Amino acid sequence: MTSPTSDDGPRLARRARLLSALPLLLLLSVTQPAQSSSLEMALRMHMAAPETVVRKADAIDLSPAHQTRLREIVRRSRADITDLELDLIAAQERLIETIRSGLSDEAAILEHFDRVLSLESRIKHRHFAMWLRVNQLLTDKQRQQLLEAVD
Repeated sequence: MTSPTSDDGPRLARRARLLSALPLLLLLSVTQPAQSSSLEMALRMHMAAPETVVRKADAIDLSPAHQTRLREIVRRSRADITDLELDLIAAQERLIETIRSGLSDEAAILEHFDRVLSLESRIKHRHFAMWLRVNQLLTDKQRQQLLEAVD
């Protein structure tokens, strides 16, 4: 192992900051959805994922008008979700900074935490709305074709 040099100072300081934030990052990870929740698994049994519909639009004979509407739904939803995700990152950073500045202002900390939770909920809502709107474009036969193809 080599001894620290003067160039290691900024790197070590950054590492110390990251390590001090680790407990908070773990706390915030609790608010993040699991990769594949039981609700998502249940939805996938009855609804086709938007990516699957886009990818297999021709195979299920989705009309040109419906393909245009599909692209519009996905484009708008992704733009909304991206904006919300950027807001979420900023809200998480504000929460972390508020906690770093001291734990005495409980109201401010909880206000920032509520903002994080609210943004996460709005993101989930937008995802679900996209799934719903995409599946509403499909006939029962088209949806069944996609669901069987995934199995």
